[in-house]
This record gives sequence, C-alpha cells and structure tokens, in this order.
Amino acid sequence: MIPEVSIDPSGTTLAQHGISLPEALERRVQRVLIPEATLQRRVSELARLLANRYPNGTQVIVTPVLTGAFVFAADLGCALAAESTLDVHYALTKASTCSIATGADGPEERRVRIDLQPSDVAGHSMLLIDDILDHGFTIAALRDQMSEWGVHSVQVCVLLDKQLTNPSPQIRAKRAKAAPDLVGFKIPDVWVAGYGLDVAGAMRHLPCIVSVNWDR
Repeated sequence: MIPEVSIDPSGTTLAQHGISLPEALERRVQRVLIPEATLQRRVSELARLLANRYPNGTQVIVTPVLTGAFVFAADLGCALAAESTLDVHYALTKASTCSIATGADGPEERRVRIDLQPSDVAGHSMLLIDDILDHGFTIAALRDQMSEWGVHSVQVCVLLDKQLTNPSPQIRAKRAKAAPDLVGFKIPDVWVAGYGLDVAGAMRHLPCIVSVNWDR
C-alpha cells in the first residue's frame, strides 16, 4: 500500500518542526507535506521491500538521478545495509532534458541526455532512484537505455509520485511506460521541495517535504 498525502490547510509549519529559513524562502513555503519522521519510516519500509527482491549477497548498482534524488538515495542505501546483506555500489547519473515537440497542452516529447557509462552498469542488477515521477520522460528514457546496455535487471524506486491533474493522453502513456516498481508516497499535483528537491536551487537541505508557491 502506497501512502497517499493530501493537502491539509491546517498542516504544520516549518517553525512547528523547529526549522527556519531566510524570510524570502519562508514566504514560499505553504506547509509541511511530509514530516521528517514519516519520510524516514517510509525509507526503512522501502528498504525492507527491496531487500526481499534480491538474493542475499547480490551486487546492486544503486543509481540516483541527480540532483534531486541524492538525499533519498543515500538514506535508502544506509537502510538497505541495515536490512540486508546486499553488496551495494553507487553509480551516479545526471539526466538532462530538452523539448523537441510541443502539443496543445505543453511539451509532449523531450530528448533525455543520460550522463552514465554502459560499463558502469552492464550485466549488473540495477536500482534506479529518482525523486519524483512527474511527466515520466526521464524514467522512461532511463529504462530504455538500460535495456539497450544489457543491464541484468532494473528496479525503479521513486520517492514521490505526483498525481497530475488532467494529463494529456501522451503524458499518461509516458507515465505508464515509466511506472516505478516502488513508490514512497503519492502526492497531489503541487510544487514541492525539501529532502533533495529544490526550488530554484534552494531548500534541498530540508529534512522534510514541503509544498511551495512556485511564482513568488
């Protein structure tokens, strides 16, 4: 069962969690969406689920998609060490995108550039980690590339699955192709930051997930 997060107008503030930010950033935060304790509890649950998917001693290449997934991937790797005897290695990757076609509802196709070498992952069991499933372009492209490179097996784990409001048929198809094997939380269609996710480069260091105003 994937936990579903809702927007609670009376939700707690950063101050109630003992966290402060510069005033300009503080004004952009609406509320704490997922507290630190809830995040860490779910990371431990995901580690237990993942540990059961591999035989003991399996070498697993954990590949976070930078930059947003680096905090989640680090915590998940530590939790895996506590829950299993997996031989965990890391191979970091950046995935940059650019639009190559635009439909009436926005970009429908994007070219994804993957900064990873085939020799790092070919023949191995691989755990792809991403921060959020939005339109699905990045994860779908990574799945395709890993298949071409001869990766032994690929599991995809994302922290947040954003439930988009009225996605186009093309986006629904892309999200279906990108469907993760494991999801931390389902969240509503809002802007979020914290725990590795950013707003214009800020707030990655927050230990919780917050909903934010993007246009301030």
